[in-house]
Amino acid sequence: MSKHNKPPKPLLWNETGIDFHPQVSTRDMKHSVSTTAAMPFYYASFVGVWVYWLTDLDKVKPHFDRGEGDFRPYVFMDDDDNEKALVAINFQTYTDHAGMALGVVNEVEFNICAYPTADERRVPRGLSVDQFLMGIDQTKRIGLFRIHVPADNTIAVAAGKAFFGEPKFFAQFNYTVPAFNNQAQKTWEINVYDENEPNPMNPENDHHLLFSMHVPELDMAPRYANTSPLALYTYVKDESTGEDIPNGSHWQMLLPMAHYHPLPPDVVSELTITAGGSQVEHMADDIRTLIGDQPAVAVQVFRSNPACIEGAAYDVR
Repeated sequence: MSKHNKPPKPLLWNETGIDFHPQVSTRDMKHSVSTTAAMPFYYASFVGVWVYWLTDLDKVKPHFDRGEGDFRPYVFMDDDDNEKALVAINFQTYTDHAGMALGVVNEVEFNICAYPTADERRVPRGLSVDQFLMGIDQTKRIGLFRIHVPADNTIAVAAGKAFFGEPKFFAQFNYTVPAFNNQAQKTWEINVYDENEPNPMNPENDHHLLFSMHVPELDMAPRYANTSPLALYTYVKDESTGEDIPNGSHWQMLLPMAHYHPLPPDVVSELTITAGGSQVEHMADDIRTLIGDQPAVAVQVFRSNPACIEGAAYDVR
């Protein structure tokens, strides 16, 4: 076997002990079940919305100072032929089965579209936003560099850090999103608070708000995009040396994504994101800097199929 064709070396153990809190996603659980978490990770159900914005390259460059220039933002062109970076907020709500435990997780990934400089010669140039989001890049080198990952499940936080070195931290969620069992809900209402918010269901102010996002009803017909496998990038800290090791993984979506691009003017005007007053992890500040009042350019939705369907009861007399 050529040395250039060896399989990639995992950066971390493929199995690690995690304390699962059955049925509960708060940190107050008194009892836990110790089990082994392993790769790959299987989602039992998944619903997510990705919202994308173009922003100035200079604004994202500070996020690539870590390491030795291991990642670079991918350059897109806007309608006026200006060079731009692409950022994304991905809200996801999912479940997983782990023996005696059922994991229920709400999570957000705040990403910058990027690629590893080690693969620079293989990275296709000149892709449009639409081409990238439709999955045209078959090299799968262009992906999402994670800069903030709040989640409301301590297991997900621990596993994300252990397996991928994700910049993951505990947060609280107040949200309502479209679902098969709530088909009257047409909009996405997502509010994310830091762990210090005493009442995320009815906060007194936005002091602990990370962000609030409203995605209006997407009543136009989508195209369907195959982004899978989606490359995800972070850094892993080598505990023995303190070295930051560039880290890549692939996320497999087993159905196409509903792809909305370009967005009609009414959706663009109604789609809003507001950064809160929380200083935790500086996520709110980064939303203000990288997104601010820029209009969204695309939305993608993923919804896994139901596993079973039970109909209503009927009279058999």
